[in-house]
Amino acid sequence: MSILYVSPGTATDFSPSPRPLVTRGLRREQEKRKRRRLRVPPDTLVLGIDLARQRQAASFSHDGQVLGRRRLNCGAQEIDQLFPEAMAVAEAHGLSKVIVSFEPACLYWCLAAEACERAGMDYVLVHGLSVKREREITRYTPEKTDPRDADLISFLPHPGQVPRHPPLLHLRPKRPHPACP
Repeated sequence: MSILYVSPGTATDFSPSPRPLVTRGLRREQEKRKRRRLRVPPDTLVLGIDLARQRQAASFSHDGQVLGRRRLNCGAQEIDQLFPEAMAVAEAHGLSKVIVSFEPACLYWCLAAEACERAGMDYVLVHGLSVKREREITRYTPEKTDPRDADLISFLPHPGQVPRHPPLLHLRPKRPHPACP
């Protein structure tokens, strides 16, 4: 094994290139991340919900800290029962706004989105793959539990990992499923 020592001024010296350090693509990516971070203001409580048919897991978080958890026995269309409790938790911690976040899984997210729109609550959709990857990164295991997933769903909107979602009217199927109102 030989060791190569490089002296300054040789052909292998890493001098600055004439290319700009901040490219147009990098600038666009940074602006995009900034817009995503601004979707969830810093004084916001995030209510993360892991949706299921009958038993919902909810997590109240702010700035990466879990402020409370709740299990609720109701359908996805009845998650508006959590909103008064979320408002109370936000007021208790001096936060001015509440945003609901959930995964777009099965048809339950459609029902949850309609419940949010009826109540006038803002909501964001968190990509399921983001939840899976974050679970593996933070827990070092693919083990899935509903309360843990609710925590992760409430954490992901803070760093700006939420996709822009179109209005719900464009997402309805032509022939509605019997579960959707």
